[in-house]
Amino acid sequence: MLDDRSWLAAFLLALGQQAPARPAPLAAPLPGAIRLAPVLPRRVAMAATVTPQLLHAMGARDPDLWAPPLAAACADHGIDTPLRLAAFLANVMAETGRLSSLVESLNYTPEGLLATFRTRFTPEMAHRLGRTPQHPADQRGIAEIAYGGRLGNGPPGSGDGFRFRGRGLIQLTGRENYTRFAEKRGLPLADLPALLETRSGAADSAGAFWASAGCNGPADAWRIDDVRLQVNGGLNGIAEVRDRYEVARAALGIR
Repeated sequence: MLDDRSWLAAFLLALGQQAPARPAPLAAPLPGAIRLAPVLPRRVAMAATVTPQLLHAMGARDPDLWAPPLAAACADHGIDTPLRLAAFLANVMAETGRLSSLVESLNYTPEGLLATFRTRFTPEMAHRLGRTPQHPADQRGIAEIAYGGRLGNGPPGSGDGFRFRGRGLIQLTGRENYTRFAEKRGLPLADLPALLETRSGAADSAGAFWASAGCNGPADAWRIDDVRLQVNGGLNGIAEVRDRYEVARAALGIR
């Protein structure tokens, strides 16, 4: 039986016998050759940037769980500078209640319906379907009127408005947008709603939308209101976006 010292000697001998041969030294660079700094793979670089600490500073729910899929989505879709990342995170925070919800809430009051979908609801419809002290919001009915007959959806009552309501981090909405993203991912359309309610699917869809909508241009130019217009189609939630943008800029050292 080997004592501790004899065991260690035998282990080191065996390790040396298994170790690969030492590689030959690299040739000296040619005179005048340019030395290039090593470049980290994009996913590695973004994982070192989109950290739980950054998301926590922005008020995100479950930052430890959200950091990896967000980092991957940013790397895959070119959201890879501090300015782009600040604008992207500010918008997804505003869209999802700081990463607390992946499915659009249609729990509107009558006043909220008329303000948000002013061309789709009459005051009578808004009072009948919206949330009041007398009854809860009819979210299915609201979705059918708000989204029916547009965004590639069938007419109100077809079920498309509710089936293809907003999901993901940048609320992908409408049969047309769902179909386009499902085709990009090679998925059946019927499988997409469930995917968009996962962290990886929600983050990936947001990155894909961001890239296709050309959001990096105004983000690079510090035009956060223009970014919001690209994402939202209006300036709904712009106060929250501006607030989260300032937090992200400070956390990322953007001056």
